[in-house]
Amino acid sequence: MRLVTANELSSTDTMVHSPKTALLRSLAVPGLGQAYNKKYWKIPIIYAALGTSVYFIIDNNRQYNEFKQAYIDRQDGIEDDYPQYTDDNLITLIDFYRRNRDFSVILTAGIYMINLLDAMVDAHLYEFDVSDELSIKVSPHVQFTPQSGYNPSVGFTLKF
Repeated sequence: MRLVTANELSSTDTMVHSPKTALLRSLAVPGLGQAYNKKYWKIPIIYAALGTSVYFIIDNNRQYNEFKQAYIDRQDGIEDDYPQYTDDNLITLIDFYRRNRDFSVILTAGIYMINLLDAMVDAHLYEFDVSDELSIKVSPHVQFTPQSGYNPSVGFTLKF
């Protein structure tokens, strides 16, 4: 094993920005891959989205358990906190909050996957050249042909 010092590195020996590293960091801690890619502005968006979806999981689960317990109490002959609802209303509410809770779990997993995908794709494009030398110019033209006269057209010019 040989250790290389900074003085021994040539201009061809550069560190590669690794998509795998970005993916693994975001897998460990959401937003860490974005920090690795130096896209710090994305981190609050990720945490706001994850926090909101987790809030809905917790709230829908609480409501689900509350109405489920009220229905069980009612079936056991115990007075519940919702006398204004019929048994069918309670079953409808139980199904509603269970479905919303399950959807919130799926949404949270989707947001987490988008976090991973964003970190990996951004790392792939980290050294992508977006200088002014790369451009496309769209310009209108009018062409004349003897058969059909003047015809409008669009011209594209690529500059590398």
